[in-house]
Amino acid sequence: MANVQGWNKGVIGNYMDGRVIQVKDTDEHFGTKKIKDILFIVNRDLGFSTAGLPSRPNVMILLFISNDKRVSGCLVAEAIQSASRVVSAETSEKEGDGKTIWKLGSWYASSETVPAICGVNRIWVSHEFR
Repeated sequence: MANVQGWNKGVIGNYMDGRVIQVKDTDEHFGTKKIKDILFIVNRDLGFSTAGLPSRPNVMILLFISNDKRVSGCLVAEAIQSASRVVSAETSEKEGDGKTIWKLGSWYASSETVPAICGVNRIWVSHEFR
């Protein structure tokens, strides 16, 4: 994975095997080639073939940088006000009280929204660290 020497700004946690850094959409590093390269690999591994940098406001990227200065984990999150609950297939068959259930790939979501403050857009760990 990409080597990220010199990224000492935005460190939010130090651990025995590395550190976590935070890159916000307002940071100078947000649009850099290195972030784009990291997200290219993340998107490719997760099956988001054409996705690039998140374009919505209030996006934050958390990167786990191992002691050998390689990115071994990435989380892309964003501030949100509400979210739809994920429901099981069994629940989706029982819901009949006016709620709509959406089938989204292999999971189901209720049309009923609940308050939320953070949405996880992507979460990824390098295959070497899984």
